[in-house]
Amino acid sequence: MQGVRISLLGLALLAGCAASPPKVTVPSIVTQEIDRYVPVPSMLVQHPVIEAPADQTYGEAYRIATVRHAALEQCYGQLDQIATLKGSP
Repeated sequence: MQGVRISLLGLALLAGCAASPPKVTVPSIVTQEIDRYVPVPSMLVQHPVIEAPADQTYGEAYRIATVRHAALEQCYGQLDQIATLKGSP
């Protein structure tokens, strides 16, 4: 009985062996682009001055609209300059 157990154990161990070793594939080289952080100059991140209306007149509303439009144009200009910094170190 002991001999049968040992022979079954030996067969079980040999059954796990492969006839030939598995083929190993060599890993390929992978290149990946890495974006670098480019510091933005402080002059490009300054907030424009946005005024509040002084009184409730149509003339004041027009003046404030003109001032706010100029501030918006300034912001667009800063964003354009920041967009050009992408490739700079």
